Amino acid sequence: MASSALNMQNPNINLVSLSADSMPWKSSFGKVTLMKMSEISLVKHPVLASMNALSIPTKVAECSSNLAHCWREIQGLNNWENLMEPLDPLLQQEIIRYGEFITACYKAFDLNPTSKRFLNCKYGKKKILKGVGLTDTDYEVTKYIYATPDINIPTQNSAMCGRWIGYVAVSSSNEVRRIGRRDIVITFRGTVTNPEWIANIMSSLTPARLDPHNPRPHVKDIAWGARWHSY
Repeated sequence: MASSALNMQNPNINLVSLSADSMPWKSSFGKVTLMKMSEISLVKHPVLASMNALSIPTKVAECSSNLAHCWREIQGLNNWENLMEPLDPLLQQEIIRYGEFITACYKAFDLNPTSKRFLNCKYGKKKILKGVGLTDTDYEVTKYIYATPDINIPTQNSAMCGRWIGYVAVSSSNEVRRIGRRDIVITFRGTVTNPEWIANIMSSLTPARLDPHNPRPHVKDIAWGARWHSY
């Protein structure tokens, strides 16, 4: 067992010397040695105490090396305890990785008015991730997401049609082995075009209703009064 010495400089203090031959008692915090009364003697010298050194929690240590073993903690199972200060390298890596999926929505949204894909995605489902530069990701895009606002915008000559706002991507078998589970990413962009900003201004905040068991009416959402559909 590891040992540590505490140097006590006051010679007038009676200290306890512990025998190393006693049986240990184990706990979740380390190993503590319980002594027989016959093995305890009063002396006047520094104390030598034997105990296991406390270490970083196993789960935190694993999170620095293997995502497959601790993906639940990385996803917030314990509210990112011991992972935020300092920021765990693996958590930082995952934040950046998911952020790249969001950036892909903006890169793939076609804002060229002369393009045949104007206000839609520039690429087909099989080419979108490579088209925006995510060549190393091991996901497959399975659905595109469209939204149509429920608000009539007076600045347009015709009703606003459905706009491409995002996609659904599913991890491949290779990615499943790396991250420890089948990952389904639902990614959508924010407000981009002028008509969308106008629709936002004309919309009123409504309860987001993110959790049916905990409505939290104070949590609001706009989503420009949209009707969502995918294919």
